[in-house]
Amino acid sequence: MATLKEGVMYKRGKINTDWKLRTFVLTAKQLAYFKGGSRSPSGTIELQHIHQVSNVQDNEFMVVTSVRTFALRGESLTEAQTWRNAIVNACNKAGITLLT
Repeated sequence: MATLKEGVMYKRGKINTDWKLRTFVLTAKQLAYFKGGSRSPSGTIELQHIHQVSNVQDNEFMVVTSVRTFALRGESLTEAQTWRNAIVNACNKAGITLLT
């Protein structure tokens, strides 16, 4: 599967709610995230399960799925907006209707 975007963002943990730096890879089907230099993902967010992607505020945005809300933060406002737009565009191309 071709990579649409790859880079680092911070993700707030589900149990330990500290911000953790992760490598993210966006494809046409999922957003995967990796710890350190690992080759296998720590987790994935299937695009088909995304209901909403919030607007960026203070370098942060939320990806809302049917089972969890993921809090993500870019290293800058521009980087957060670029990631948010890439995720929204990938969902649109996949025919997924997001809530506004």
